[in-house]
Amino acid sequence: MVGRTTQAIVAALTAMVLAVAAPTPALGLDDLSLNVAPGSVIVVPGDTVIVTLDVANLSAQINGVQVRLNYDTSLMTLTSISATVLSLPVGNGWVEVASVDVAGDFDWAAVITDGQTGLNHTIMTMTFAVIDETTILGTTVTFRSNDPPFFTKLTAASDNSTIIPNQINSGAINISCDDGLFCNGIETFVGGFCQAGNDPCDDAVGCTDDVCDELADSCSNGPNDANCDDGLFCNGAETCDPSFDCQAGADPCDDVVGCTDDACDEFADSCSNTPNDANCDDGLFCNGAETCDAALDCQTGSDPCDDVIGCTDDACDEFTDSCSNTPNDANCDDGLFCNGAETCDASLDCQAGTDPCDDLVGCTDDSCDDLIDTCTNAPNDGNCVDDGLFCTGAEVCDAILDCVSQ
Repeated sequence: MVGRTTQAIVAALTAMVLAVAAPTPALGLDDLSLNVAPGSVIVVPGDTVIVTLDVANLSAQINGVQVRLNYDTSLMTLTSISATVLSLPVGNGWVEVASVDVAGDFDWAAVITDGQTGLNHTIMTMTFAVIDETTILGTTVTFRSNDPPFFTKLTAASDNSTIIPNQINSGAINISCDDGLFCNGIETFVGGFCQAGNDPCDDAVGCTDDVCDELADSCSNGPNDANCDDGLFCNGAETCDPSFDCQAGADPCDDVVGCTDDACDEFADSCSNTPNDANCDDGLFCNGAETCDAALDCQTGSDPCDDVIGCTDDACDEFTDSCSNTPNDANCDDGLFCNGAETCDASLDCQAGTDPCDDLVGCTDDSCDDLIDTCTNAPNDGNCVDDGLFCTGAEVCDAILDCVSQ
Protein backbone atom coordinates (compact mmCIF):
# COMPACT_ATOMS: atom_id res chain seq x y z
CA MET A 1 0.00 0.00 0.00
CA VAL A 2 1.29 3.45 -0.88
CA GLY A 3 2.44 5.27 2.27
CA ARG A 4 1.08 8.67 3.15
CA THR A 5 2.05 11.30 5.71
CA THR A 6 -0.28 12.09 8.56
CA GLN A 7 -0.89 15.53 7.05
CA ALA A 8 -1.98 13.98 3.77
CA ILE A 9 -4.37 11.68 5.61
CA VAL A 10 -5.86 14.59 7.55
CA ALA A 11 -6.23 16.61 4.37
CA ALA A 12 -7.94 13.74 2.58
CA LEU A 13 -10.29 13.05 5.46
CA THR A 14 -11.14 16.72 6.01
CA ALA A 15 -12.08 16.95 2.35
CA MET A 16 -14.74 14.24 2.72
CA VAL A 17 -18.17 15.81 2.70
CA LEU A 18 -21.74 14.74 3.38
CA ALA A 19 -21.04 12.78 6.58
CA VAL A 20 -23.71 11.19 8.73
CA ALA A 21 -24.62 14.41 10.61
CA ALA A 22 -28.19 15.33 9.78
CA PRO A 23 -29.11 18.90 8.86
CA THR A 24 -30.16 21.06 11.83
CA PRO A 25 -33.94 20.80 12.14
CA ALA A 26 -36.16 23.88 12.01
CA LEU A 27 -36.57 25.20 15.55
CA GLY A 28 -39.66 26.42 17.37
CA LEU A 29 -40.42 29.14 19.93
CA ASP A 30 -37.70 30.04 22.47
CA ASP A 31 -35.26 27.49 21.14
CA LEU A 32 -31.59 26.87 21.90
CA SER A 33 -29.37 24.96 19.53
CA LEU A 34 -25.79 23.66 19.39
CA ASN A 35 -24.42 24.11 15.91
CA VAL A 36 -21.19 22.42 14.82
CA ALA A 37 -18.63 23.64 12.32
CA PRO A 38 -17.70 21.80 10.28
CA GLY A 39 -21.01 20.06 10.70
CA SER A 40 -21.07 18.17 7.40
CA VAL A 41 -17.46 16.97 7.33
CA ILE A 42 -15.75 14.00 8.95
CA VAL A 43 -13.04 15.41 11.21
CA VAL A 44 -9.99 13.57 12.45
CA PRO A 45 -7.89 13.66 15.60
CA GLY A 46 -5.88 16.84 15.55
CA ASP A 47 -8.67 18.90 13.99
CA THR A 48 -10.52 21.74 15.66
CA VAL A 49 -14.29 21.74 16.07
CA ILE A 50 -16.31 24.91 16.72
CA VAL A 51 -19.65 24.57 18.53
CA THR A 52 -21.90 27.58 18.98
CA LEU A 53 -24.81 28.08 21.37
CA ASP A 54 -27.52 29.83 19.37
CA VAL A 55 -30.89 31.26 20.33
CA ALA A 56 -33.82 31.74 17.95
CA ASN A 57 -37.51 32.61 17.79
CA LEU A 58 -37.63 34.33 21.18
CA SER A 59 -41.04 35.04 22.69
CA ALA A 60 -39.60 37.90 24.74
CA GLN A 61 -36.42 39.86 25.10
CA ILE A 62 -33.78 38.10 27.22
CA ASN A 63 -30.89 39.20 29.36
CA GLY A 64 -29.54 35.91 30.68
CA VAL A 65 -28.85 32.28 29.81
CA GLN A 66 -27.94 29.17 31.80
CA VAL A 67 -27.06 25.84 30.17
CA ARG A 68 -25.83 22.45 31.26
CA LEU A 69 -23.97 20.59 28.51
CA ASN A 70 -22.12 17.33 28.09
CA TYR A 71 -19.34 16.06 25.78
CA ASP A 72 -17.02 13.03 25.63
CA THR A 73 -13.63 13.97 27.12
CA SER A 74 -12.06 10.84 25.63
CA LEU A 75 -12.74 12.24 22.16
CA MET A 76 -12.49 16.01 22.56
CA THR A 77 -10.89 18.62 24.77
CA LEU A 78 -12.64 21.97 25.41
CA THR A 79 -9.90 24.47 24.70
CA SER A 80 -11.75 27.81 24.86
CA ILE A 81 -15.12 29.45 25.57
CA SER A 82 -15.96 32.83 24.13
CA ALA A 83 -19.09 34.85 24.93
CA THR A 84 -20.48 36.74 21.95
CA VAL A 85 -20.01 40.50 21.66
CA LEU A 86 -23.13 41.90 20.01
CA SER A 87 -23.33 44.87 17.70
CA LEU A 88 -26.83 45.90 18.64
CA PRO A 89 -28.57 49.20 19.22
CA VAL A 90 -28.58 48.33 22.88
CA GLY A 91 -26.28 46.11 24.89
CA ASN A 92 -22.62 45.34 24.68
CA GLY A 93 -22.97 41.60 24.49
CA TRP A 94 -22.82 38.52 26.64
CA VAL A 95 -20.60 38.27 29.72
CA GLU A 96 -19.75 34.95 31.29
CA VAL A 97 -20.75 34.76 34.95
CA ALA A 98 -20.18 31.05 35.60
CA SER A 99 -18.20 28.29 33.89
CA VAL A 100 -17.64 24.86 35.43
CA ASP A 101 -16.37 21.86 33.46
CA VAL A 102 -16.02 18.60 35.36
CA ALA A 103 -15.03 15.64 33.18
CA GLY A 104 -17.23 16.78 30.32
CA ASP A 105 -20.18 17.90 32.48
CA PHE A 106 -20.18 21.58 31.57
CA ASP A 107 -22.29 24.30 33.31
CA TRP A 108 -22.19 27.79 31.86
CA ALA A 109 -24.10 31.03 32.53
CA ALA A 110 -23.93 34.53 31.05
CA VAL A 111 -25.84 37.82 31.05
CA ILE A 112 -26.36 40.69 28.62
CA THR A 113 -24.52 43.78 29.75
CA ASP A 114 -26.24 47.14 29.63
CA GLY A 115 -29.33 45.93 27.91
CA GLN A 116 -31.33 43.13 26.49
CA THR A 117 -31.93 41.42 23.16
CA GLY A 118 -34.75 39.73 21.35
CA LEU A 119 -32.91 38.90 18.14
CA ASN A 120 -31.82 35.52 16.83
CA HIS A 121 -28.06 35.23 17.44
CA THR A 122 -25.11 33.28 18.84
CA ILE A 123 -24.69 33.51 22.58
CA MET A 124 -21.27 31.90 22.91
CA THR A 125 -18.67 29.84 21.05
CA MET A 126 -16.87 26.73 22.30
CA THR A 127 -13.67 25.47 20.66
CA PHE A 128 -12.82 21.76 20.92
CA ALA A 129 -9.66 19.91 19.94
CA VAL A 130 -10.28 16.39 18.60
CA ILE A 131 -7.97 13.97 20.44
CA ASP A 132 -9.19 10.49 19.45
CA GLU A 133 -11.36 8.67 16.95
CA THR A 134 -14.63 6.92 17.65
CA THR A 135 -15.21 3.26 16.98
CA ILE A 136 -18.68 4.20 15.76
CA LEU A 137 -18.70 7.23 13.51
CA GLY A 138 -20.18 10.28 15.28
CA THR A 139 -20.29 11.92 18.71
CA THR A 140 -22.18 14.96 20.05
CA VAL A 141 -22.09 17.98 22.28
CA THR A 142 -25.46 17.62 24.03
CA PHE A 143 -27.79 19.47 26.34
CA ARG A 144 -28.13 17.65 29.62
CA SER A 145 -31.46 17.15 31.35
CA ASN A 146 -33.34 20.39 31.86
CA ASP A 147 -35.59 19.08 34.58
CA PRO A 148 -35.91 21.33 37.64
CA PRO A 149 -33.95 23.23 38.81
CA PHE A 150 -33.90 24.06 35.09
CA PHE A 151 -30.19 24.26 34.38
CA THR A 152 -30.97 24.95 30.73
CA LYS A 153 -32.98 28.16 30.55
CA LEU A 154 -33.24 31.76 29.38
CA THR A 155 -34.08 34.80 31.55
CA ALA A 156 -36.76 37.29 30.47
CA ALA A 157 -35.40 40.82 30.45
CA SER A 158 -38.65 42.40 31.68
CA ASP A 159 -38.94 40.60 34.99
CA ASN A 160 -36.02 38.18 35.17
CA SER A 161 -38.46 35.31 34.99
CA THR A 162 -37.39 31.92 33.64
CA ILE A 163 -38.12 31.10 30.03
CA ILE A 164 -37.89 27.33 29.48
CA PRO A 165 -36.94 26.60 25.84
CA ASN A 166 -39.69 24.79 24.01
CA GLN A 167 -37.12 22.93 21.93
CA ILE A 168 -33.38 22.25 22.13
CA ASN A 169 -31.04 20.31 19.85
CA SER A 170 -27.54 18.90 20.13
CA GLY A 171 -24.63 19.21 17.74
CA ALA A 172 -23.38 16.10 15.96
CA ILE A 173 -19.65 15.71 15.33
CA ASN A 174 -18.23 12.96 13.14
CA ILE A 175 -14.74 11.79 14.04
CA SER A 176 -12.77 9.09 12.21
CA CYS A 177 -9.35 8.35 10.79
CA ASP A 178 -10.96 6.05 8.24
CA ASP A 179 -10.48 7.33 4.68
CA GLY A 180 -13.13 4.94 3.37
CA LEU A 181 -10.71 3.07 1.09
CA PHE A 182 -10.53 -0.70 1.51
CA CYS A 183 -7.12 -1.02 -0.14
CA ASN A 184 -5.54 1.49 2.25
CA GLY A 185 -6.31 -0.73 5.20
CA ILE A 186 -7.69 0.39 8.55
CA GLU A 187 -6.31 3.74 9.67
CA THR A 188 -5.70 4.09 13.42
CA PHE A 189 -5.16 6.90 15.89
CA VAL A 190 -1.82 6.59 17.71
CA GLY A 191 0.07 9.18 19.71
CA GLY A 192 -2.26 11.99 18.72
CA PHE A 193 -2.10 11.35 14.99
CA CYS A 194 -3.90 9.27 12.41
CA GLN A 195 -1.66 6.47 11.22
CA ALA A 196 -1.91 4.88 7.81
CA GLY A 197 -3.48 1.44 7.71
CA ASN A 198 -1.67 -1.75 6.77
CA ASP A 199 -2.12 -3.36 3.39
CA PRO A 200 -5.21 -5.57 3.84
CA CYS A 201 -4.03 -7.87 1.05
CA ASP A 202 -0.57 -8.58 2.39
CA ASP A 203 -0.62 -12.32 3.15
CA ALA A 204 2.95 -12.20 4.53
CA VAL A 205 4.00 -14.70 1.85
CA GLY A 206 6.78 -13.01 -0.06
CA CYS A 207 6.37 -14.83 -3.37
CA THR A 208 2.66 -14.21 -3.93
CA ASP A 209 1.48 -11.27 -6.02
CA ASP A 210 -0.85 -9.41 -3.65
CA VAL A 211 -3.48 -7.41 -5.53
CA CYS A 212 -6.24 -5.28 -4.04
CA ASP A 213 -9.52 -4.56 -5.85
CA GLU A 214 -10.97 -1.32 -4.49
CA LEU A 215 -14.22 -1.72 -6.39
CA ALA A 216 -14.94 -5.18 -4.97
CA ASP A 217 -13.21 -4.65 -1.59
CA SER A 218 -11.38 -7.91 -2.17
CA CYS A 219 -7.88 -9.35 -2.39
CA SER A 220 -6.12 -11.87 -4.57
CA ASN A 221 -2.81 -13.51 -3.70
CA GLY A 222 -1.52 -15.39 -6.72
CA PRO A 223 1.60 -17.55 -6.34
CA ASN A 224 4.31 -16.39 -8.76
CA ASP A 225 7.28 -18.71 -9.25
CA ALA A 226 9.23 -15.89 -10.87
CA ASN A 227 9.43 -14.16 -7.47
CA CYS A 228 11.49 -17.12 -6.20
CA ASP A 229 13.89 -17.56 -9.13
CA ASP A 230 17.51 -17.09 -7.99
CA GLY A 231 18.78 -17.14 -11.57
CA LEU A 232 20.95 -20.23 -11.07
CA PHE A 233 20.44 -23.20 -13.39
CA CYS A 234 22.05 -25.73 -11.07
CA ASN A 235 19.67 -24.86 -8.22
CA GLY A 236 16.71 -26.02 -10.26
CA ALA A 237 13.44 -24.17 -10.73
CA GLU A 238 12.30 -22.61 -7.45
CA THR A 239 8.53 -22.53 -6.91
CA CYS A 240 6.12 -20.40 -4.91
CA ASP A 241 3.90 -22.10 -2.33
CA PRO A 242 0.94 -19.89 -1.30
CA SER A 243 1.34 -21.03 2.32
CA PHE A 244 5.05 -21.78 2.79
CA ASP A 245 6.60 -19.16 0.48
CA CYS A 246 9.50 -19.98 -1.86
CA GLN A 247 10.50 -23.63 -2.12
CA ALA A 248 13.94 -24.78 -3.29
CA GLY A 249 14.14 -26.27 -6.75
CA ALA A 250 15.01 -29.91 -7.44
CA ASP A 251 18.44 -30.83 -8.84
CA PRO A 252 18.02 -30.38 -12.62
CA CYS A 253 20.76 -32.93 -13.27
CA ASP A 254 19.43 -35.76 -11.13
CA ASP A 255 18.66 -38.55 -13.61
CA VAL A 256 17.23 -40.74 -10.80
CA VAL A 257 19.88 -43.36 -11.65
CA GLY A 258 21.80 -43.92 -8.44
CA CYS A 259 25.08 -45.12 -9.90
CA THR A 260 25.71 -42.29 -12.35
CA ASP A 261 27.86 -39.35 -11.33
CA ASP A 262 25.55 -36.36 -11.91
CA ALA A 263 27.32 -33.06 -12.56
CA CYS A 264 25.96 -29.59 -13.34
CA ASP A 265 27.73 -26.92 -15.39
CA GLU A 266 26.41 -23.50 -14.27
CA PHE A 267 28.18 -21.69 -17.09
CA ALA A 268 26.74 -23.86 -19.85
CA ASP A 269 23.43 -24.56 -18.11
CA SER A 270 23.96 -28.24 -18.87
CA CYS A 271 24.17 -31.62 -17.15
CA SER A 272 26.32 -34.75 -17.43
CA ASN A 273 25.42 -38.18 -16.02
CA THR A 274 28.43 -40.51 -16.16
CA PRO A 275 28.02 -44.21 -15.26
CA ASN A 276 30.43 -45.20 -12.49
CA ASP A 277 30.81 -48.91 -11.72
CA ALA A 278 32.46 -48.06 -8.40
CA ASN A 279 29.11 -46.73 -7.14
CA CYS A 280 27.73 -50.29 -7.46
CA ASP A 281 30.61 -52.28 -5.93
CA ASP A 282 29.42 -54.24 -2.86
CA GLY A 283 32.98 -55.21 -1.93
CA LEU A 284 32.37 -58.95 -2.26
CA PHE A 285 34.60 -61.00 -4.58
CA CYS A 286 32.17 -63.88 -4.96
CA ASN A 287 29.38 -61.56 -6.21
CA GLY A 288 31.45 -60.66 -9.18
CA ALA A 289 32.02 -57.13 -10.49
CA GLU A 290 28.82 -55.07 -10.37
CA THR A 291 28.38 -52.56 -13.19
CA CYS A 292 26.51 -49.30 -13.67
CA ASP A 293 23.96 -49.06 -16.47
CA ALA A 294 23.10 -45.45 -17.38
CA ALA A 295 19.43 -46.33 -17.74
CA LEU A 296 18.87 -49.38 -15.51
CA ASP A 297 21.14 -48.46 -12.58
CA CYS A 298 23.38 -51.02 -10.85
CA GLN A 299 23.53 -54.47 -12.41
CA THR A 300 24.60 -57.53 -10.46
CA GLY A 301 27.99 -59.00 -11.27
CA SER A 302 28.45 -62.40 -12.90
CA ASP A 303 29.85 -65.37 -10.97
CA PRO A 304 33.63 -64.92 -11.06
CA CYS A 305 34.13 -68.67 -10.62
CA ASP A 306 31.86 -69.83 -13.44
CA ASP A 307 34.22 -71.63 -15.88
CA VAL A 308 31.32 -72.23 -18.29
CA ILE A 309 31.96 -75.97 -17.94
CA GLY A 310 28.67 -77.48 -16.84
CA CYS A 311 30.01 -80.54 -15.14
CA THR A 312 32.60 -78.92 -12.91
CA ASP A 313 31.71 -78.00 -9.34
CA ASP A 314 32.49 -74.26 -9.17
CA ALA A 315 33.28 -72.91 -5.71
CA CYS A 316 34.25 -69.40 -4.53
CA ASP A 317 36.33 -68.59 -1.47
CA GLU A 318 35.43 -65.09 -0.21
CA PHE A 319 38.31 -65.04 2.24
CA THR A 320 41.03 -65.71 -0.34
CA ASP A 321 39.20 -64.17 -3.32
CA SER A 322 39.83 -67.38 -5.26
CA CYS A 323 37.95 -70.03 -7.25
CA SER A 324 38.04 -73.82 -7.64
CA ASN A 325 36.48 -75.79 -10.54
CA THR A 326 36.41 -79.53 -9.73
CA PRO A 327 35.33 -82.02 -12.45
CA ASN A 328 32.43 -84.14 -11.19
CA ASP A 329 31.44 -87.18 -13.34
CA ALA A 330 28.14 -87.40 -11.44
CA ASN A 331 27.11 -84.12 -13.10
CA CYS A 332 27.26 -86.01 -16.46
CA ASP A 333 25.55 -89.30 -15.55
CA ASP A 334 22.42 -89.78 -17.69
CA GLY A 335 21.31 -92.81 -15.61
CA LEU A 336 21.37 -95.24 -18.52
CA PHE A 337 23.47 -98.39 -18.12
CA CYS A 338 23.73 -99.06 -21.78
CA ASN A 339 25.27 -95.63 -22.48
CA GLY A 340 28.19 -96.44 -20.33
CA ALA A 341 29.69 -94.19 -17.63
CA GLU A 342 29.80 -90.51 -18.75
CA THR A 343 32.76 -88.52 -17.53
CA CYS A 344 33.48 -84.84 -16.85
CA ASP A 345 36.31 -83.19 -18.71
CA ALA A 346 37.51 -79.94 -17.05
CA SER A 347 37.89 -78.36 -20.46
CA LEU A 348 35.46 -80.17 -22.77
CA ASP A 349 32.58 -80.69 -20.32
CA CYS A 350 30.66 -84.00 -20.22
CA GLN A 351 32.01 -86.82 -22.34
CA ALA A 352 29.90 -89.77 -23.54
CA GLY A 353 30.52 -93.13 -21.87
CA THR A 354 31.86 -96.22 -23.72
CA ASP A 355 29.66 -99.20 -24.60
CA PRO A 356 29.62 -101.35 -21.42
CA CYS A 357 28.81 -104.48 -23.44
CA ASP A 358 31.66 -104.28 -25.95
CA ASP A 359 33.77 -107.43 -25.27
CA LEU A 360 36.30 -106.39 -27.91
CA VAL A 361 35.60 -109.67 -29.74
CA GLY A 362 34.60 -108.59 -33.21
CA CYS A 363 32.54 -111.61 -34.17
CA THR A 364 30.27 -111.65 -31.13
CA ASP A 365 26.91 -109.94 -31.26
CA ASP A 366 27.03 -107.56 -28.31
CA SER A 367 23.67 -106.46 -26.89
CA CYS A 368 22.69 -104.46 -23.80
CA ASP A 369 19.51 -104.70 -21.67
CA ASP A 370 18.82 -101.35 -19.91
CA LEU A 371 15.99 -102.83 -17.90
CA ILE A 372 18.22 -105.26 -16.04
CA ASP A 373 21.56 -103.48 -16.70
CA THR A 374 23.10 -106.63 -18.34
CA CYS A 375 25.07 -107.54 -21.46
CA THR A 376 25.07 -110.52 -23.83
CA ASN A 377 27.91 -111.38 -26.21
CA ALA A 378 26.70 -114.14 -28.55
CA PRO A 379 29.30 -115.65 -30.97
CA ASN A 380 28.13 -115.31 -34.60
CA ASP A 381 30.04 -117.26 -37.29
CA GLY A 382 28.44 -115.04 -39.87
CA ASN A 383 30.51 -112.18 -38.56
CA CYS A 384 33.69 -114.03 -39.69
CA VAL A 385 34.63 -113.37 -43.32
CA ASP A 386 35.56 -116.36 -45.44
CA ASP A 387 39.24 -116.03 -46.37
CA GLY A 388 38.56 -117.99 -49.62
CA LEU A 389 41.11 -120.69 -48.86
CA PHE A 390 39.83 -124.19 -49.02
CA CYS A 391 42.70 -125.53 -47.06
CA THR A 392 42.05 -123.33 -44.03
CA GLY A 393 38.61 -124.64 -43.71
CA ALA A 394 35.51 -122.68 -42.63
CA GLU A 395 36.07 -119.68 -40.35
CA VAL A 396 34.06 -119.71 -37.07
CA CYS A 397 33.56 -117.25 -34.21
CA ASP A 398 35.21 -117.99 -30.92
CA ALA A 399 33.77 -115.98 -27.97
CA ILE A 400 37.26 -115.27 -26.74
CA LEU A 401 39.60 -115.62 -29.70
CA ASP A 402 37.33 -114.01 -32.28
CA CYS A 403 37.25 -115.55 -35.78
CA VAL A 404 39.31 -118.77 -36.13
CA SER A 405 39.76 -121.36 -38.94
CA GLN A 406 38.66 -124.88 -38.31
